[in-house]
Amino acid sequence: MSNLTAQQQFDQLIQATTALMQSSSQQNHKLDSLTDALMQSSSQQNHKLDSLTDKIDALTDQVGHLTEGFTELREMIERQAAAAERQAATAERQERNIDRLVGIVDRLLQDRSA
Repeated sequence: MSNLTAQQQFDQLIQATTALMQSSSQQNHKLDSLTDALMQSSSQQNHKLDSLTDKIDALTDQVGHLTEGFTELREMIERQAAAAERQAATAERQERNIDRLVGIVDRLLQDRSA
């Protein structure tokens, strides 16, 4: 084993410290780069999430309008069905009345010709 002088040991310590500082600086630089990339990715994800939330809100609004439209359409169909039923009942009464009138006219004509 060789005996190093205090100066040599001090020089080795300085070299090792310098190498450690350079390595630490490189690691800090890599960590800063990773942190920046992570922040940028997080920002992009937040932007995408905000955009998706806006689209979901718009779709929810459209579904609400569509539901209102279907409700109005159903109510309109129900009203028209009720009106059609009333018209059918009126048509049946008119048909019976016409049949009665035709019968009356036939009897009058028969009474007149007799």
